[in-house]
Amino acid sequence: LNFSGTIPAFIGILRKPNTSDKELKAVIEALGNNRTGDKALIYIIKALGSPAEDIREAASVALVKLYKIHPQPVVGAISGTLVRSKDKQTLISGTAVLAQLGDENSMPMLVPLLASQYPEVKKNVTWALYRIHSRANTRAVDELKKLVKSDTEFLSVRINAVRALGAIGLDSPRLKVWETLLDVVKLRSDKFLALRTFAVESLGELRESKPAIINTLSKIAERETNLELKKEAVLALRKIASEDTEMEASLVRLFRKNKDTELRIRIIEALGDMYSSKTSELTSDILKNTLSSSQKKRIIYALYQVGKEKELSLIIDIAKDKDLFDYIESLLANSNRARLLALVKNRLKSESNNTIIDLLDSLESEIEGSY
Repeated sequence: LNFSGTIPAFIGILRKPNTSDKELKAVIEALGNNRTGDKALIYIIKALGSPAEDIREAASVALVKLYKIHPQPVVGAISGTLVRSKDKQTLISGTAVLAQLGDENSMPMLVPLLASQYPEVKKNVTWALYRIHSRANTRAVDELKKLVKSDTEFLSVRINAVRALGAIGLDSPRLKVWETLLDVVKLRSDKFLALRTFAVESLGELRESKPAIINTLSKIAERETNLELKKEAVLALRKIASEDTEMEASLVRLFRKNKDTELRIRIIEALGDMYSSKTSELTSDILKNTLSSSQKKRIIYALYQVGKEKELSLIIDIAKDKDLFDYIESLLANSNRARLLALVKNRLKSESNNTIIDLLDSLESEIEGSY
């Protein structure tokens, strides 16, 4: 079945009008497993419009397999079919395959289908654009914005469009993607929670430190009742990482008011990326709680990001946990060596914890040996 000589026979079976669904499925599966199955692409793609779900599934799987060997012919053949097709099922199945492939070469065909009359097609296309995340086509961004703004559009389509805008990460004074996302974030109905959450995430992906964005995200982090949305807002602020005093103050207030460990760690990470002196202050508070090693590592890295004497000293204190010794040593060895050496020598004068003494001795030896 895997020989090229079998392809004409397979094509003949596919062309016969009285071929049973069982035979069709078996032949399509065989073509997907044949290295020269691309010679029958038009017949496999035609099966995407079959009324039988198992035939459509077999065709989809076969195309994905053949793509790994013949990427350009497969994408080209599917795209060419979809451009000409008016068949609903073919459009739905074909765009679903292209979404799975995530090939940038399908962009020219996908973008016009954002205006399809079929919601399932738009859902597939927006997901494809999310996966492709190419900045090469500004028209795609314009069309995605239209879908996001449409109150009559299916929620699943709007969510995918929001996520695609974030993944593409393209904005300009003309596009004003951030304004579109900000409008979504401000929606109040509970039914829009998922849409708002992804809009917050996408604002973070844009990494634009505009006052309106920082102000809105800070308000969500502080005032929103949904904890998961709060966390996403903090994560978005971390990605923006603007040295903004109001944002810093908002994050500190949020930390003080909430006891959720994950939220508090995200706040510390955001402050660390802002090089905020508040990072060490809040770390001292959260370290009073029982934390896992992975949680402590995230806090340690935030302190390392700031990298001043107070933060480095706190990291050394955490080294009492032997499980974190190697992680801490490797980080500190890459910090400011002059600052670290002065700290190490000072700490060695009074340190009593044996694990910390071992760390300090090791760091001192490594730093002095590098001069």
